[in-house]
Amino acid sequence: MSLTITASSLGQFRSALIAKGGQIEGACQRALYLEAESIMTDSRPLVPWETGVLRASGFVHPASANAVEFGYGGAASAYALVQHEHEEFNHPRGGQAKYLLTAIQQHATNLDSRLAAHVGRI
Repeated sequence: MSLTITASSLGQFRSALIAKGGQIEGACQRALYLEAESIMTDSRPLVPWETGVLRASGFVHPASANAVEFGYGGAASAYALVQHEHEEFNHPRGGQAKYLLTAIQQHATNLDSRLAAHVGRI
C-alpha cells in the first residue's frame, strides 16, 4: 500500500476538514456519549443493590467535544466509591465491586474502531 501526498491534495484535505470541522466535533462528542451510555447500561446490573439508590445515581454528561463524564454517585459519590473499591464486601441482593471498571474493560476492545466508525459517517 502506498500513499502520495501533494501540496494540492493537502490543500483539498485541509479545506474539507475546515468545512466539516463542526460536524466532526459533533460526531466525536456523540460517539463518546453513545459509548459511555453503552458502558453504563452494561454496568447497571453489576452495581451493588441495597435500596436501589446507587444504581439509580448513574449519569452520563458530555464534558467537551473530546471528553464525556460518566459514573455513579452524585450526592452519594463517597458511598459509590467505597462500594466500587472494596472487593471483600458481600452483596446478598446482587452486584459486585468494580462494577464500572468491569464494564469499561468489556468495552475497551475495538473502542477506537467504533469511535472512528461514528466519525467516518460524515
